Amino acid sequence: MDSPSVLDPDELWLKRKCHTPEGPYLLPFAPNVNWKRASVFIVGLNPTSSFRDEFESFEHYWAALTRDPHTYTKIHHRKYLQRPESRTSKRIRHLSESLGPINVLVTNTFAYPTTNPMLIPTYIKREPVGERLISRLIITCKPKVVFFHGAEARKFGEAFFRLKLNPYLEPARQPMICHIPDTDSITYLFAYHHLVGRVETKEVTDIKLKQFAEQIIRCVEAS
Repeated sequence: MDSPSVLDPDELWLKRKCHTPEGPYLLPFAPNVNWKRASVFIVGLNPTSSFRDEFESFEHYWAALTRDPHTYTKIHHRKYLQRPESRTSKRIRHLSESLGPINVLVTNTFAYPTTNPMLIPTYIKREPVGERLISRLIITCKPKVVFFHGAEARKFGEAFFRLKLNPYLEPARQPMICHIPDTDSITYLFAYHHLVGRVETKEVTDIKLKQFAEQIIRCVEAS
């Protein structure tokens, strides 16, 4: 069994939040060794890959998620070998790859993993915005850019930053600079429809994501 390392207060809070007494462990973000230094957040609704017994212990799970992505990926592939990559996951991957060397953290409004959002527990959905895991992540990491996709993610962004986001605006007209609550930092915000592609055609969505990538890179460079 992996022994826990000494963690700073932010990671300790996050780790404790994810250690559920039963059911799947919460998944705060896609595996990322340098998650605290992420410059860009890509925020969706909720993760769809769930784990508990697949790992030797919660310590093993947390170590794989934050320090050993290779182990996490190996276990993920073993469990979901037969599951094809979803359209949303593929577009998130393409957007992340389009940002080149920029450190991207793929995260969600709710950290409860399920393929059916209706199964997200009520107590998680009703958490005050300021107490949500994603809120603590934004305050801790202070990303230079946050990209929200989907109505639920956009609504969270509007509540957390206390402003309105318009996913219908062209990417070049979107960047909204604002203050990150409880910090001295600022960030640029973008919003788009759910990446499954029900609002705009595949061709339009793919073009928009390329444009978003260009704008995100400009904002990171300007920060």
